[in-house]
Amino acid sequence: KRLNLTKAAQEQLLVTYKDSILDNLRYEENEIPILNLSQADNRRHIIYQYDEEDFPGSLNSLKELSQLEAGDIKQLETEDFIKIEAILIDIGDNQDQLTLYKNISSVELIRPDTKWFGLKDGDTLSVNTDPSIRLTPKFDMMFVNGKLYVFNLKFIERHEAYNKLMLDKARTECIALEHLSYVESIDSIKLRLDSEDMPFARKLIKVIRNSPVINKNIPNIEIQHFCQNHPVLK
Repeated sequence: KRLNLTKAAQEQLLVTYKDSILDNLRYEENEIPILNLSQADNRRHIIYQYDEEDFPGSLNSLKELSQLEAGDIKQLETEDFIKIEAILIDIGDNQDQLTLYKNISSVELIRPDTKWFGLKDGDTLSVNTDPSIRLTPKFDMMFVNGKLYVFNLKFIERHEAYNKLMLDKARTECIALEHLSYVESIDSIKLRLDSEDMPFARKLIKVIRNSPVINKNIPNIEIQHFCQNHPVLK
């Protein structure tokens, strides 16, 4: 749902997230590389491009929302405020636009029944019971030209629908590997997938998708002949 902003709030958000975007695109004066999400590893300071055709669960809803006009989205009611789980921030004009996705934790929401105090006139505490939200410069994902970029890998790794998608794809690749008879037993691979080992699932998908041997379905006898006759492997 949509939230209206005062002019001052719009200006402040624009400055905050414009600076945050620039900070997230560079590290120690170097541009941060972009890597496909399916190839994610333990490297730091990487931007991941979502490279799956399917957008499961709430990711699909987010993709659709990012493409809507503000007037097509219902206004947020006061009673819905405390139910906020994430916000989308649109930045741009009629030609160029991007949408930031920011997950909102419970500690960032101040409920209507919570009294919070702030300094007024420099030395006086005043009480405020209005529902409020605390927005830090950090964001988790960005939509640009229909593409999704992930800046917070831990967030997407905790996304239940995405994890299910990747595990299903890994199991499909595992079945294909079993049919090729390259591996005597894939039971240990299945056990790791059943334990929902997400880093392993991504590595398995990456290896199988990028393997010329598997993709070309090279017979075992040719693989054996290559290994027996290659000078480096002798």
